[in-house]
Amino acid sequence: MSGLLPSPVWPPTAPPADGRLGSVSLTPTGPVVAGEFGTWTLTYTAGRFGIDDVGALRIALHQTSDLGAPQLTDPAAPDYCTVAWSTPGPCRIEARYDGELGVRPWKRILSLRVRDRAVRPGDTVRVTFGDRSGGSPGARGQTYAGPLRLQVLVDAYGTGIFLPVAGPSEVPVVAGAPDRLRLHVPSDVTAGRAFEVTAVTIDRWGNVTGHRREAATLDSPGVTTLRRTDAASGLVGESNPVRVHPPEAPPRRRTVWGDLHAQSEETVGSGTLDEYFSHARDCAAVDFVGHQGNDFQVTEPVWRAIMAKTQAYDAENRFLTFAGYEWSGNTPGGGDHNVHFKGGPGQDYTLHRSGHWQIADRSDEATDRFPVSDLYQAFRGRDDVILIPHVGGRYANLLEFFDESLMPLVEIASCWGVFEWLAGDAFAGGHVFGVSAGSDDHTGRPGMSHSPRGHFATGGGLTAVLAADGSREAVWEAIRARRTYATTGARLLLDVSLRLSDGDGAGPAGGPPAYPMGTHLPRERSGSGEVTLGVAVHGTAPLWRAEVLRWPEVLAGAPLPAPAPPAGTYALRIGWTGSRIRARRRLTDWAGALRVVAGRARITGASGWGFDQPEDGIYEQGGEHVAWRSVTAGDWDGITVQVEGEGEATLEFATGPATFRFTLAAADEQPIEVDAGGVGQRVVVERDPGPGQPRAAAMEVRDRPPAGRSYYLVRVTQQDGHIAWSSPIVVDR
Repeated sequence: MSGLLPSPVWPPTAPPADGRLGSVSLTPTGPVVAGEFGTWTLTYTAGRFGIDDVGALRIALHQTSDLGAPQLTDPAAPDYCTVAWSTPGPCRIEARYDGELGVRPWKRILSLRVRDRAVRPGDTVRVTFGDRSGGSPGARGQTYAGPLRLQVLVDAYGTGIFLPVAGPSEVPVVAGAPDRLRLHVPSDVTAGRAFEVTAVTIDRWGNVTGHRREAATLDSPGVTTLRRTDAASGLVGESNPVRVHPPEAPPRRRTVWGDLHAQSEETVGSGTLDEYFSHARDCAAVDFVGHQGNDFQVTEPVWRAIMAKTQAYDAENRFLTFAGYEWSGNTPGGGDHNVHFKGGPGQDYTLHRSGHWQIADRSDEATDRFPVSDLYQAFRGRDDVILIPHVGGRYANLLEFFDESLMPLVEIASCWGVFEWLAGDAFAGGHVFGVSAGSDDHTGRPGMSHSPRGHFATGGGLTAVLAADGSREAVWEAIRARRTYATTGARLLLDVSLRLSDGDGAGPAGGPPAYPMGTHLPRERSGSGEVTLGVAVHGTAPLWRAEVLRWPEVLAGAPLPAPAPPAGTYALRIGWTGSRIRARRRLTDWAGALRVVAGRARITGASGWGFDQPEDGIYEQGGEHVAWRSVTAGDWDGITVQVEGEGEATLEFATGPATFRFTLAAADEQPIEVDAGGVGQRVVVERDPGPGQPRAAAMEVRDRPPAGRSYYLVRVTQQDGHIAWSSPIVVDR
């Protein structure tokens, strides 16, 4: 355990060494497999003060931990919790659970209030998490590997002031059986030259069970993938697509991958700094990584530790580490902005916090900068620092605050969800910017994360950077130039360029130049004729959509025709997306069902796609219905169904956000889209294009930009729900 872990109380207080506040025991303490149901008993023995009538105990869980929330009412349901005490009557203990009651990050609180008689020294209070005596399967265990920690706090005098009884009790959580094999390879290699393949086995919750690296060589130019079999588990994996370049024609730019946004246990996350950086390098095999602790928790010792580890893991041209922090001001003052430093010799790592909310030493409080416009002023004119606004607990306020000189990118996907609307705010302000995605992982798994249950919405995103090489200088230059695209985690290949019909003849063979994603063409350079968008995509799964936008309008999509099923049969693809709100607790609950309600029809098959948790997806299916569990936060979930019957048969889609009916014939003829309110909540029903669709697409789209500022970008959506966006090419006319 690091000595830099946040305190569960405020002001920060260490537990007494003499045990005068009592003692705590937890059983069992042996390793538990991630995500499995279990039963744990925590026993508190009162210290010499006892606990006065109206005093209380608090059992605090880390807010990132997704151990099932204790429930006290249904003995047969998961996560049933019971409380017993040795103090004689009339003593009673009132128990309640509140996921927001504690001090960040120990916010999940089981509160135990003493009533009617004081607890005496030596008396015990026993709490059983996952009590199975009434038929409960137990408590759903934490789904990510690492320690499950519980803190016990006591208010012995009934004052409302809680003190830690002892250090945290811990249960080691270990990965389960291998469930998938992931292969990571560079996106660009040279024919005949060796490169590294990273093979990683993970369990059903995304925990690494093993990893290795091996050399490989490809001799034929083109785009391909690699397949490997894990000898121990028998699992087969396929790599991300890789471009193989002939030796005589090396690429002008290479696609390198990174995750600039995540944090570890020193603030609100889990896992040590060593576990954090080694996972990004050895398992996720990203080319670069950042570290973003919430500034109002980053003490000077924490900042020094982050700086030291960031520099220790940096390996120029092989694995780049970028130091930084998350400026975490509330949304009215600007909202979350990640601060990234270029690094290298002579770097000034000035830490300007939004506030000292969880920092007891306020001697440097004068260096704080709030609102975010004050932060802009502090960093303005520097080319060794950038800010990337994002949506986390607080969402960035881009309608009121933006500085193009410092903010080349806007983050639109992370474990918190998909936030195309944040880019929409920047578009509405007329700003020039590119796009990024990160994990904002809190579980020590940057670059290849998996969202904990009930807290985050999706697996983490990644940013692709089109750089001359893998050096710090080249990657930083490409980020500042906005030559990036963002994905929800799939390492697909995306090439986007724009040509002017009345260009300057500086392109290949005397033709017009091809401007890459992220380019800004001001009026004096943008010409007056048509523009041509060239697009090529190589996905990691069959494509669902490949669209060219002049924001917000879709100009064209790659032709992906749906196959015609036999007469009397219908294959439908149904997807839903969106968020409940912009702020915290934004998850939309789409639990529901599809039912045949009129006419002759029979559901003969159904499968899910886009679901992010093993608990989500289809759980019941019959000839007249399909039922599922699902949550979204801007990402896509959905099902495909095969139905036999008459075209006039009516089906009902029934969920909390939207309930509507449609006929088989109507859905087969053209897509049906239903607005479900919230933030982009909608449902799409259409003919299923089928799993045989290509993974690759290419197109050219012509358009004449209107007067004003036009944003051209490409959005790719795969059938597995993964999405990618190119940085806009901005044309002023």
